[in-house]
Amino acid sequence: MYTQLDRLGVRQDIFTPLRKHSNRNNNQIDFTVPGSAVRFSGVLSAYHRIFFKQKIRTLYRDLETFGVAGDCDLVHATTLFSDGALAYELFRKYGKPYIVSVRNTDINMFLKYKPHLIFLARRILDNAARLVFISQSNLDNFFQHPLVAMFALRYWSKALVINNGIEQLWLQNLHPARRSCAKRILFIGRFDRNKNAVRLIQAFLALRASRPELRLSLVGGAGPHEEKVRQLAMRHGECIMYHGPVAPGPELIGICRASDMFAMASHHETFGLVYVEALSQGLPVLFTRGQGIDGTFSGNVGVAVDPASVADIRRGLEQMIDNYAGFDTSQICFDNFDWERIAARYLDLYHAILSPPSAFR
Repeated sequence: MYTQLDRLGVRQDIFTPLRKHSNRNNNQIDFTVPGSAVRFSGVLSAYHRIFFKQKIRTLYRDLETFGVAGDCDLVHATTLFSDGALAYELFRKYGKPYIVSVRNTDINMFLKYKPHLIFLARRILDNAARLVFISQSNLDNFFQHPLVAMFALRYWSKALVINNGIEQLWLQNLHPARRSCAKRILFIGRFDRNKNAVRLIQAFLALRASRPELRLSLVGGAGPHEEKVRQLAMRHGECIMYHGPVAPGPELIGICRASDMFAMASHHETFGLVYVEALSQGLPVLFTRGQGIDGTFSGNVGVAVDPASVADIRRGLEQMIDNYAGFDTSQICFDNFDWERIAARYLDLYHAILSPPSAFR
């Protein structure tokens, strides 16, 4: 999005917190607008993960050393708690309007494990010009949370949903082809607890006991469950293909098009771009109920499941296979996931905040 905003002529100062594992090179952008820059904080420590207020004080001090905070027109905080706290401090000192993007981490980590921060969250929410949710499910989960629900009415008017985009690689290679039946299941993701690949494999193997024609392809790497996933793939090499990490490109597109359906029952997702990427190649998707893309599409594009239940994941896979002809990805407007259009929508939002309509017009 930063690249697309740059193409629209927006000058940007992007403040990026650094952690021990951070790679500065992953955050470099070749700006064309003079004065735009990515600016890094000092390296945060494990101490800052525990003591939130100290972390914010450290980051705010680092931000002020650049001498640019007071010169901006508007602040866009990309998370409610960590970034939102900085935006709120800039609002208090300089009166700068700000918008906040609410993400999965805000709901499933901060509200769950740091409920004492709800008082800070309310100050951030009270003073934010707009609240942006990356998915409809994120909006629903946020306003239904017990710590938020009692105050929800005061924030509804500020809320809107703007989905994230996918890379041009997928948009330029749309492939809404229909398959006659579903035998080949695809997973793409990190092998960790959240992406839940082990339960998916267990559900697949349980279903394959009665449907020996089924095959599962696994694309991904890293994560604490990687070795277990490898072992399961080796043990069931006749039906599980382990590809390892595959970079976006023709090979990954080929793997998608060689599959019939996509399955990832992750526990939590802000949005889940990989689902949209799979849909762009004509694959119906198995996804998590109440997370990520749930509620994003009006058509019949997949099946929602409970990620904590192997039995329900198995049921979802079976439902997709038995009702395969009823899925249709051809009606999806993938232009909605084009970063160029999304950046233009954000720019319109910025302008609306900075130039509110006059009450006397």
